[in-house]
Amino acid sequence: MTKKLILSFVIILFLVSALSAQSALSHRVRASVLVADPESAVSELIAWAEKTQGYYLYSSSEIVVLRFPSEYTAELRPFLLDISEYLVEYIPEAYDQGDEIVNLESGIRSREEILQRNLDYLDKADVMGTLAIEREVMQLLSEIESMKGRLKKIRQDIRYGYAEIYLSFQQQSLPSSIPSSFSWINTLDFYDFMRETGQ
Repeated sequence: MTKKLILSFVIILFLVSALSAQSALSHRVRASVLVADPESAVSELIAWAEKTQGYYLYSSSEIVVLRFPSEYTAELRPFLLDISEYLVEYIPEAYDQGDEIVNLESGIRSREEILQRNLDYLDKADVMGTLAIEREVMQLLSEIESMKGRLKKIRQDIRYGYAEIYLSFQQQSLPSSIPSSFSWINTLDFYDFMRETGQ
């Protein structure tokens, strides 16, 4: 019975660590697609992001930048295949932010502990000591705020995937006339030319 309990505990720990590692991934995608109608493609991409509870950062007839919940990353490629004539390029990337999160959280905790000790010393210090402690307190506060900002951004990147989608326009037909760089050719009428040569 004890062995079964230990084995169950080990399996639970493994699953928890696997889920933690997975939840610390941030996803980025770079894609290029060939489309028949860029305006329609842009509208469909923005609508897809909003449907997933995401949003767009930038859009033009050449590029669309999207943020969307990370769990929808796997759905982006099939969607691009569906709305495009051809998927030229699709480059998915995933970054493990676990170590960075641990380092930042540890750094914030240690600085907050030092900050609290400095604040405790503040009442007992003389004038020179008070000035030195205040300078260190201000530096610690600045470092803590900077690290909290970085941590918040990383967590946002984990929660929302990022995609840059480049659009190329597929021209449906050739122009009715293609002017030549030789001006005398532009003066010729093809049908008159054919009649004169007896074709």
